[in-house]
Amino acid sequence: MESIHAAEIEDKGAIVLKHSGLLDGEHIQSLVEAAESRLTEQGISRGVVKRCFNVLIEGLQNACFHSSEGSKEVPYHLSIAHLDESVSITIMNRTEVESLSKVTRYIDQLNAMEQDELKAYYRERMHSGTMSSKGGAGLGLITMVMRSSEGIDWSEHPVSAEQRILVQRLSVS
Repeated sequence: MESIHAAEIEDKGAIVLKHSGLLDGEHIQSLVEAAESRLTEQGISRGVVKRCFNVLIEGLQNACFHSSEGSKEVPYHLSIAHLDESVSITIMNRTEVESLSKVTRYIDQLNAMEQDELKAYYRERMHSGTMSSKGGAGLGLITMVMRSSEGIDWSEHPVSAEQRILVQRLSVS
């Protein structure tokens, strides 16, 4: 999984954190804390670090909840790079084709919205009580798009006829 995008990130800026392996709820907190510490050490402003924190929590939770593994530990890859005035975050995980199609359509819908539309949509989803089959209301992806500078840039890479690797790239400034 790592070879898909990590080389592009390394060419563009200083790697702050790079990790591949199995992900579960316990690892999310330690990864986010490590990222926050390293971003702060790099002298990145508190506001950008806070936005990165939000994106990482939501992105890594989504990688766990929506993976194709069906277990508590899922394979994933995370790269965080410091690029001039912004931070690049890349999260990769394996997912089922059907789930990927739903997620990427939703990402495209969110990416097309202006900030005020996103905020209103977030409030609407939060108060509607609507839940997906996975138990979420889609608030994590909304938060990720709201906190990023340019939305979520995504791509997919085939693993098998039923599975793909979803690559999500975000810039936070």
